[in-house]
Amino acid sequence: MRLLRFHAKSDNATEGNVVATYEIKRYLDCRYVSASEAAWRIFKFDMHERFPTVECLQYHLPNQQMVLFRDDDDVQEVATWSGISRTMLTEWFKTNQELEVARSLTFDQFPQQWVWNRKLKRWTLCKQGFAIGRMYYAHPTSGERYYLRMLLNCIKGATCYEHLRIVDGREHDTFKDACIAMGLLANDNEWHQALEEAGVWASGRQLRDMFASMLMFCEVANPRQLWDAHWETLSDDIEAMTRCERADPTITLPEDALKDRALYEIDHVLIRNGHRLEDFPTLPKFNYIPSVHKGNRLVQEELAYDRHSLTTNANNAEDRLNDD
Repeated sequence: MRLLRFHAKSDNATEGNVVATYEIKRYLDCRYVSASEAAWRIFKFDMHERFPTVECLQYHLPNQQMVLFRDDDDVQEVATWSGISRTMLTEWFKTNQELEVARSLTFDQFPQQWVWNRKLKRWTLCKQGFAIGRMYYAHPTSGERYYLRMLLNCIKGATCYEHLRIVDGREHDTFKDACIAMGLLANDNEWHQALEEAGVWASGRQLRDMFASMLMFCEVANPRQLWDAHWETLSDDIEAMTRCERADPTITLPEDALKDRALYEIDHVLIRNGHRLEDFPTLPKFNYIPSVHKGNRLVQEELAYDRHSLTTNANNAEDRLNDD
């Protein structure tokens, strides 16, 4: 798309005395490329390179450590590299297991007294100097990785992943549950209240859209608890939808069927926004797979239009057309 702007030739120009200026084309025509840049592009050298920051502390979920290799490296050889499973985080666990003096620091505090040896892949006691530990950023929507990062900033001397999930003597199933038990996450009272208020006037479809938005953007601490408390309002139109689809006004659905269809509809909303229900492990799974949705989902969405509504709109628009 070209940016087209009209301007007068002079201050005294009349209304019709204007010229068209393509600003983007003017910029490209006047752009200066130096000899060094031209040669660099002619020889097709890389214009940008990006390497992980050495000073940043690397952390990862169990068996999901990051591996760096070149384009021309053999994958089989990469998989057999010695020490490939030893990372900053796993060696932090090992150092805490072996040395009691190391257990007084959190993971982000560790570089203050210890130095990471990249060749040997181990932590050694710092002899001089001082360093500030920085950890890679994790977005709140990145799931367990975000909550792992949160725990690594709070728990000292952890010796394994399971140790990070232990709070007050109880081991929790997920890092998120551990964060909740430690009080690192706020409760979901505001989300419960929002769904309760909306449940008075909103339809089930609107509530499911709202619930999906909360999951994606509102950092819900306990999605399963939110679902269990409001599944009835989230599925209050499911039975009516089923009766309409099957053309049978006498159909009644059991509780399990209502939940199953409602979860399917919520998953459908999440898919349109780049997520899945599986991204929230605490929520129950669904088994509802209607035959109409088998095949290409995008094609089905394009075909799922309201013929009656479109016909009415077309007729109304036709009446408003002029002679031309």
